[in-house]
Amino acid sequence: MSKMATCAKARLLFAVSAGVLAVAASGSAHAQESAAPAQPVAGVQDIIVTAERRTSNVQRTAASVTVKTGDELRQQGKFLLRDILENAPGINGGGAEAAPTTAGGGTDTVGAGIVIRGIRSNVGSGGSITSNASSVAVYTDDIYEGIGGNYDLDRVEILRGPQGTLYGRSATGGVVAAHTRDPNLDTFQVFGLAEAGNYDLQHFSGAVNVPIATDQVGLRVAGDYYHRDGFDQDNGLGQRTSKNLRVKLLLKPSDNFKVLLGAAIQYNEDATGGSAGAYDQNGKLYFTSTDPNINPVGAGKNHFHQFWANVQWDMGFATLTYIPAVRTWQQNALNVGIGPGFTILQTLKTPKDEFWTNEARLTSNGSGPLKWQVGALNYYNDLSNSNTVRFNLPGEPLAFASDTTKETKAFGVFGEATYSLTDAWRVTGGLRYDTTRINVGLNYTDGGTGQTLSLPYSLDNGRRKYKNWTYKARTEYDLSPQNLLYASFSTGFTPGDVAATSDVQGQPYILDLKDQTLKAYEIGSKNRFLGNKVQVNASAFYYDYSGYQNAGVDVDERVGIFTAFATLVSPVRIYGGELETVFQATSNDRIALNLAYTHARYVDSSAEFKTFISRSEVADVPPFTANLIYSHRVDFSGGSNLNLSADGRYLSAHDAGTITALAASYGGTSFIREKGLVIANLNATWTSSDGKFSIGGYVRNVTDKRYSTMTEVSLAGDPVTSVPTGISGATTKLTAPRTFGAIASVNF
Repeated sequence: MSKMATCAKARLLFAVSAGVLAVAASGSAHAQESAAPAQPVAGVQDIIVTAERRTSNVQRTAASVTVKTGDELRQQGKFLLRDILENAPGINGGGAEAAPTTAGGGTDTVGAGIVIRGIRSNVGSGGSITSNASSVAVYTDDIYEGIGGNYDLDRVEILRGPQGTLYGRSATGGVVAAHTRDPNLDTFQVFGLAEAGNYDLQHFSGAVNVPIATDQVGLRVAGDYYHRDGFDQDNGLGQRTSKNLRVKLLLKPSDNFKVLLGAAIQYNEDATGGSAGAYDQNGKLYFTSTDPNINPVGAGKNHFHQFWANVQWDMGFATLTYIPAVRTWQQNALNVGIGPGFTILQTLKTPKDEFWTNEARLTSNGSGPLKWQVGALNYYNDLSNSNTVRFNLPGEPLAFASDTTKETKAFGVFGEATYSLTDAWRVTGGLRYDTTRINVGLNYTDGGTGQTLSLPYSLDNGRRKYKNWTYKARTEYDLSPQNLLYASFSTGFTPGDVAATSDVQGQPYILDLKDQTLKAYEIGSKNRFLGNKVQVNASAFYYDYSGYQNAGVDVDERVGIFTAFATLVSPVRIYGGELETVFQATSNDRIALNLAYTHARYVDSSAEFKTFISRSEVADVPPFTANLIYSHRVDFSGGSNLNLSADGRYLSAHDAGTITALAASYGGTSFIREKGLVIANLNATWTSSDGKFSIGGYVRNVTDKRYSTMTEVSLAGDPVTSVPTGISGATTKLTAPRTFGAIASVNF
């Protein structure tokens, strides 16, 4: 991979901040509302989570859960979702910017790029990920696919494994739940952060908390601005800007009743390219078209508006929670896909995309042997979207064009209960029923033949109904107050869908995608030893997935401007294990080691599937990953402290994309195979004695090692007959190069 040049301003910033740069990322610590100075601790501290829809200690939660606090993420310069998730075991990718699609202008599906334990999200038949159900449910402040989960952040909870019973649709692989800070009812607070770094990073974040009526009414306003240039070109490719604002009003008229009202907006702009490049047939990487006259920069704009409420009423025997929310999204984007020989132009327009959700839960109170909760969720999405792909050649010939109107209605009811058979032995059972109704109207045009397929919105052949049952059974046993064993069986589902594409003859047809079910078996243990100085959590799992969908697969192997996108489905078997350890060596020293192994393979695949996805290994899933983290705090006589940390992340060799049997026969496998590598990070943060001021710096990817994701191999051949004769190259997407920055914050 090529080394990235650094501008003079960034070099100056690095020189100024180099004295405080050291190592990234300590283990999890309990989140605090204010940045009070860190106090010496004798052991690993407890963390309170709401991962299973009720408050519990993460070490007493019988599930694979990783927690990241807002303070640690801020100190490490982690703002994008892919960076927030990078050290969590069993997780790859992160955020829609890493999604398996050519669409770079944005998406309304936040979790589209997250891969948990080898389960990847679906995409549309032509590469769009707008309003598709992802395999990971992302929640912000208990809002499904909510926005703003990366600033003014309290914590992020990451649940691995299907969570279909409590979370329903899109929780096939797991859940990422971000919790931002709520208003404080008795303290006036002001928080501000400024961050600058290479690639023209400019990041400003702030919050103001106002107690309007002590203990009864509080207001919190938070905002965030983020800008960074692209990593590989100076002409705007890869540039990204995001502007966010959130307002929360908390009303608490009594101790047993409170209402939180919220509003948020988000505006995003980006330019495609940047980390998306191509290899020529000799393996040389480039980020511009081989034709100097064909090198456009695609611009993408999208914005969100969101309004919600969270009502909680403690009725004594149980607490009633009601969460209504509405979210809108619009986009207008031109995305540029660099490829061997020519460039692809994708125009995405979404004039209407509205989401309405209503969730109600009743959760038992008290300390009796039976703990239960029941609930219901209503989901509604109204979408209008166009997706046009052209080849950037003279005349801009059309690949395909699709105009879609789609209405999705989903309703689910669930119940879950845990019963203590003894003081040490508990059993849990959960059941959920979901219905999903979709009504699709579309016009799809194939560029090769000019044939158009129309599916009127009002006709029954564009309507589908899917019914899904999900369930969970779990047993857990306390060997001691510090040692927990558990075993579980759970299911998750991906709802079906209707789309359109065209075959190799250029004839459009309806693509009917069936709903798919994941069955998961897991055993695990959570432990504390040596007076809470050592924490060891381990889990092992086995997955049986009925239909892993690979969308956007080009099944037309003729050379030239011929495309026929299809969705190919195959069962998948996955097994593996994870280990999370923390050693609090002293009150000032902490060592953490996270290990994960994931073996994900296609099984019982059809002949067509093996023709176009020839390797059984699921792409972009490193079989083995390891994270080693060390942090040390230096206490000064005046009460201030300096926290130094370092971490290294190892990813084993793996496939970075799929490959057809024909391309593999020409030796194309070398393009998709990634070698194992280690990525190291450094971080240092000084905090004043009163906790009001901090300044720090970080270096991420110290050795500037990058790896490819979502690589696709292209064929070369006779320009007259279009018969393939070899490999022309490949398209790919690279992870971030070495980045560094300095952060200053105030908290009053």
